[in-house]
Amino acid sequence: MKRCCAFLCVLAALALCFSGAAAGYSMTAGYEVPELYLSLNLPLDWAVLTRDAEAGNPALFLYDDDPEYMRDVFDANNIYLDAFNFESLLELTILMTPNEDIFDLSLWDEDFVNEAADYFAENPVWAGSNDVQCFRIDDYYQSGARFLTYNRLETQDDVQLRCMQMTTVYNGQAIHLILTDYSGALSFDSGSLGAVMFDIVSTLSFTDVLAAPDDVTEDALGPAEIPYDHVDDALLVAFNVATGLLPVIIALIIIVIARSRTRRRGPTGHTPMRQTAGAPPQPPAASSPKTSHPSASAQQASPPAIPAPRKPQKAAVATGRPVQPAPDRRPKHNCAEQDRAYSPKRRPSRRDETVFCIDCGRKVSIKDGRCPHCGARVV
Repeated sequence: MKRCCAFLCVLAALALCFSGAAAGYSMTAGYEVPELYLSLNLPLDWAVLTRDAEAGNPALFLYDDDPEYMRDVFDANNIYLDAFNFESLLELTILMTPNEDIFDLSLWDEDFVNEAADYFAENPVWAGSNDVQCFRIDDYYQSGARFLTYNRLETQDDVQLRCMQMTTVYNGQAIHLILTDYSGALSFDSGSLGAVMFDIVSTLSFTDVLAAPDDVTEDALGPAEIPYDHVDDALLVAFNVATGLLPVIIALIIIVIARSRTRRRGPTGHTPMRQTAGAPPQPPAASSPKTSHPSASAQQASPPAIPAPRKPQKAAVATGRPVQPAPDRRPKHNCAEQDRAYSPKRRPSRRDETVFCIDCGRKVSIKDGRCPHCGARVV
């Protein structure tokens, strides 16, 4: 059972891994705008219209389901892509106007870029009304192009809409990306509108890079330094891989913890309890016999005998001369003096003993062999 649970945990983690990895790739679709030499990816839940859109596209209801009317609006307002998310009520519009004088915004110095940013803020591109305000907040670098980022407020039918606009000049074209929130749920302060915008722009790339004319390169005072790309493709792939591997790591940690807890359990499946050292084992508690019919008591098995608790043993009373431990005859050090100190003494022989003669009763020595008084033999 435990192995089955662990196997299911691994399968769930792998499913989350592949779903997280697929969220960054398979849940988007690629679109190309050949007129602008660019391509980008949009989520699958967005309805996308380009100039070659055909009947049956769900986003055509914004243009009375008429592809010809849609193309007329696109031509009149320089629109090249219009995408709409019906759930979050977000609209992404990409517009382009030719600009051969600047050609590439990244070729110019910071002073000229600031002047161009003020010009685009004071002269907003296509909008539903004339009441449009743009506030420059940051610059963004993607695929070699420098984007000017604006917070844009637009009023339509007495309703103020929050928009985010990103503008660049690349390949002699002024390209504007405008993300409009019709739900009013996203705000500039929380950064949620910018998060959606940057996720889309991070997938943008230019398919062709045209050479700048000589007059533009001569007029440019010096290219502005591009420190780094805000979103790098390698970092994006690493982030997606790490997000996919996170469930696997969590599942492995859970399996290791479960296995360690299983090893600590005893053969009965319960964690053994430690007993205090020196405490006698406690006998099992005797359960009171259940009252039953006398005839049934004979058929019941007799309860197991409960062993009597052991009595503590009394310490033995020392009798007679106390027993002393045998001395260590081995020398503790390789020293001649300690060898002599620990050497055993010679026991006296019987020849050194003094006894009494059995005939005359006088004290004689055994080494004499015979009594010097009566001549009797000493045994």
